[in-house]
Amino acid sequence: MNIIQHRREDAPAVVEALISHPAVRKVNFTGSTPVGSIVAKLCGQYLKPVLLELGGKAPQIVLDDADIQKAAQAAVAGAWAHVIPLVSLY
Repeated sequence: MNIIQHRREDAPAVVEALISHPAVRKVNFTGSTPVGSIVAKLCGQYLKPVLLELGGKAPQIVLDDADIQKAAQAAVAGAWAHVIPLVSLY
């Protein structure tokens, strides 16, 4: 697994360099919809399988030795910690 952070304006060049490399056989991407669109286009161009999780928030990596109940509670708390209700129920 590789995690790469870069400036937004560098995304097209960084993504193409990675996807076009012959060692890359499959791409899983979690991130913004605009960058996901670039990833999808390039995977099609280079004929690489791709899995996209776009516009999501609070991604989690849960290891084999984790307490699954605590991990689930942390994931839910993280996903909803900064949500502002769009409609008041009062």
